[in-house]
Amino acid sequence: MDSLILRSLKILSPKPNPFDLLRIGGNRDGAYLIPNCLEGISDCFSPGVDNFKRFEDELVTKYKIKSHLCDKSSDPELFQTPIIKNWQTFQNKWLGSSLEDDSITLEEWVEKYACNSHELILQMDIEGAEYDVLSQISEDLLKRFRIIIIEFHNLHEILSKSKFSKDIYLSLKALSKNHTSVHLHPNNCEEAINVPTLNINLPNVAEITFLRNDFMEAGQKNQFVIVPNTNDIVSNVVFKKPIFLNKNWKKLNPKKIKINHKKIIKDWLFYLLIITVVFLPMSFYNMLPHKPIYLRKISSFIRNFQF
Repeated sequence: MDSLILRSLKILSPKPNPFDLLRIGGNRDGAYLIPNCLEGISDCFSPGVDNFKRFEDELVTKYKIKSHLCDKSSDPELFQTPIIKNWQTFQNKWLGSSLEDDSITLEEWVEKYACNSHELILQMDIEGAEYDVLSQISEDLLKRFRIIIIEFHNLHEILSKSKFSKDIYLSLKALSKNHTSVHLHPNNCEEAINVPTLNINLPNVAEITFLRNDFMEAGQKNQFVIVPNTNDIVSNVVFKKPIFLNKNWKKLNPKKIKINHKKIIKDWLFYLLIITVVFLPMSFYNMLPHKPIYLRKISSFIRNFQF
């Protein structure tokens, strides 16, 4: 196997850490698992928020951590919850690798709101632009983030042996200098593919949590990484099949990954229930030429149901 591919996969593979993982942000897309070591963190920087901020709201209300959001495509008037005064800020800009009128760099952003803090969170979901941004962040700035959560896109390109695959590796290598992957959640918005030789199922989109290495050494590590974690959401897209890391991921981290079969069975049953009870009836309803009023009410309830 190509050494660049193997090194990239080893960086992605989650490792045991001293802390239990908390789920922040509810029970659906937009929730993330992070280590339970939030004491002393002052601010969270969240580029790419769409129009919801459940993760950042919970950081404020439960942990008193300020949150700073940016997204050129978002409108605070359409946010599901309003900006919390004195605790949250919003920039109508892209996070970029250079200064432009419609973008802001991470260095400029951090200096504006947390210039004296060295205990921060970075939660990034910027639809594939993460590699360009990561390539321009200094090591000193990255070290200021105790916890980093990134939704990585186009991970299948790791196997392509292209320039982009090298860019992905260099971004991961920069992260791994001072941080270690402690959680990987496959996003089921796209399919996973098989990695030849290792027979690992590699998701194209994955939410990965990194913990700074000084906190990796803060206490006795858990013996295993539980995959999937009991606190993982079932899936990001409820009407698509869930994706779980298969047992061959153990090859990257021997004797350190334990498959949670009970969680996998439970999540599959939930998916089958949703398909049977919700999706199929909705499909039938949409086929009806004349929709009775009581069915309209049921359909409206289903569409607005919060999974």
